[in-house]
Amino acid sequence: MDASIDQYVADQVSVDGPAKPGGQQKNIWSNRKHDPRVGVRSGEMQSLQSPVPSLVLEDPAAIRPLFDARQRTALLPFLGRGCTVASAAKQTGEHANTMLARVRRWERLGLVFAVGRERHARGIQTIYRCTADTFFVPHRFTQAEDLPALAQSLHTPDVVALFTAYAQAASAFPADAEWGIHFARQGERWAMQPQRCPETDCDPLDDHLPAALLQYAELRLLPAEAKVLQHELAALLRRFETTQSKENQGRTYHLFVGLA
Repeated sequence: MDASIDQYVADQVSVDGPAKPGGQQKNIWSNRKHDPRVGVRSGEMQSLQSPVPSLVLEDPAAIRPLFDARQRTALLPFLGRGCTVASAAKQTGEHANTMLARVRRWERLGLVFAVGRERHARGIQTIYRCTADTFFVPHRFTQAEDLPALAQSLHTPDVVALFTAYAQAASAFPADAEWGIHFARQGERWAMQPQRCPETDCDPLDDHLPAALLQYAELRLLPAEAKVLQHELAALLRRFETTQSKENQGRTYHLFVGLA
């Protein structure tokens, strides 16, 4: 795998997943029939030559990285595409040695596998990819006591990051101001927002203040109306995800949307 390494990598890493040299792909499915909506179970996989569409995880050690926010971030560069350790470290801000240790552990757990190699200025680097394009973890194999606890374990880091950034936005306020929280009625709910002083009419939407917003509302809606709102919120997220700064010149803002 020396003179032909470029062709090997081209054969191994593709949109549809790495192919076995010679164009033949080894069957990774067991003899048992599978529902494609459920996916292959980790204990039923044979020697892997290409990623499966979906993998059901039942091993607590393999499940743990998916429930750790930092490890999920580090694993993302390998999901659905091939990536080297160095490239993944650069994308996520991880130290290269830390990323290498993670990848080796994930490989032992069956979360990633080597799909090829590529030339590099300092030698040849291995290209890794997740063993599946999607992972499914049954609730009974998690450590969560119930579904609310499961949701908290997944999303609490995102909420904490939002709260932290929201509080840090106060650094843009004038140093001599005595900022506080203004409590008032807004319809049938409390409106709580930062305000400079009781005499100052201040609103978070004021142009001279940083873009920071944290509000909560309880709405009485018909199911059909709630569904419309759900679609509108999802469309809002998609719109800004596709129009965000392509040159990475903007700063990072945290946006968390929920409806239930």
